[in-house]
Amino acid sequence: MRNCGINCFIFLMSKEDAIVFFGTVVELLKDAIFLVKITSDEAGKPVAERNVLCHPSGKIRKNRIRIGNFDKVKVEFSSYSLDKGRVVERLKG
Repeated sequence: MRNCGINCFIFLMSKEDAIVFFGTVVELLKDAIFLVKITSDEAGKPVAERNVLCHPSGKIRKNRIRIGNFDKVKVEFSSYSLDKGRVVERLKG
């Protein structure tokens, strides 16, 4: 928790609160946004397939890792919203 002024507190979320899924990139959109089809969760169990907008994480941008169509990726979601995700890893295979 951090104090940001008068009667205002920000609760910082830890990285352990992220929800992890695996998916495949379906479409590349402009401004480094990807349309990802979610296929399984962290335990490898299949989930109901749906398409989600995702942006690359800072490490992916910093190291200039290229992500193309049909690449398998690991996606993290905030516990607050499952509508937008963050690509944290490009998987081999």
